[in-house]
Amino acid sequence: MFLLPLLLALLLIAVVALPVNRLLTGHWRPGRRLTYGILVAAFLLSLVPGLLFFVTSGMLAFGWLVVLWALLLAVAFALAALAGRALISRLLPGRRVARAVLTAGWCLLALVGLLFLSARIPNLPVPKGPPPRADAAGSLRATASDLATFLIELSDPRYLSPETAAQMRASQVELAPDLSWGLGPGIQHSGQGDALWQWGQHLHAQSVMIVYPESGFGVVVCTNNDLLNPEVAVEIAHRALGGKIEPIMRQATGLAYNYRLPE
Repeated sequence: MFLLPLLLALLLIAVVALPVNRLLTGHWRPGRRLTYGILVAAFLLSLVPGLLFFVTSGMLAFGWLVVLWALLLAVAFALAALAGRALISRLLPGRRVARAVLTAGWCLLALVGLLFLSARIPNLPVPKGPPPRADAAGSLRATASDLATFLIELSDPRYLSPETAAQMRASQVELAPDLSWGLGPGIQHSGQGDALWQWGQHLHAQSVMIVYPESGFGVVVCTNNDLLNPEVAVEIAHRALGGKIEPIMRQATGLAYNYRLPE
């Protein structure tokens, strides 16, 4: 998330700073202070596009969270780089070229390791975003009990007409032999009967709901985990249902589909 803007900022600042350094000092190689100055300036500059995006989107609190996380990564990288450089200098005194190569390799390894670890951290808490505008693509916010009431209504209609409920539960678009869309919910066809399901996700929340209308057995799971770790709600639903529903999600969110109307 930060690597590309950081590299672009480094390139932009270096293009300006190195010629100036050449004019002032007579050589291209930057000193330690200039190197650190370029790195700090590039880090700050790389945050500007993200902050502008979050400010214009009305999610300033989330933007400051991103800045804090980037700052923590930068501090961790700086500490790892300095520690690695000191250790390499002690192990290889007098071997300047070898120290430079090993230090560069260590810094690259530390950067990749930190990015990998940051992507593996589950359930990063995020602030609540602004209320979205109503949109057919997805702006519904509801409680778990509201969603459960909706599933119960689909299974045993009290307010919907039987015809409408039947149409919502019927296959309208076929995705695969065992998966289709009704009028709203997805439908998984299995030996245990048809299961109606739907999932939701946002920057700060994930949800999944599923019900077997014939038996009335189902589950609704709402979590506050972030968009980078969407498996929490699905894993909880796995345990509640006693079976795997992950294939539903993977199929439904896949892009390689030959959509067709059921025969």
